[in-house]
Amino acid sequence: VSTQSTGSYDWRLEFSNLEKRDNYFMWLKMNTELKKFSNSGHKVIYITHSMGSIVVLYFFQWVENQSPGWVNDYIEAFVNIGGPLLGCSKSPVSYTHLTLPTKR
Repeated sequence: VSTQSTGSYDWRLEFSNLEKRDNYFMWLKMNTELKKFSNSGHKVIYITHSMGSIVVLYFFQWVENQSPGWVNDYIEAFVNIGGPLLGCSKSPVSYTHLTLPTKR
């Protein structure tokens, strides 16, 4: 069994409908449990990008409602790459004292 996998999802759906239509969160849960079992009991690291970060946080809440303590038992770390967890960052220009040239 590979120690890596992807978790593609239909970004057009509301998060709750991912489970209703596709059993997506149940699939994530079972896949995570399989990864831990097949990797000598080592917990799983989730690496997410963009909107996937919010989907995984929703999944963590969903699975904790189903099985309290599950995240602590199965997840080693959550790595967010470019996820909008705190909203949109400021433009780099706003951090400087320089102004953008204007067209005359």
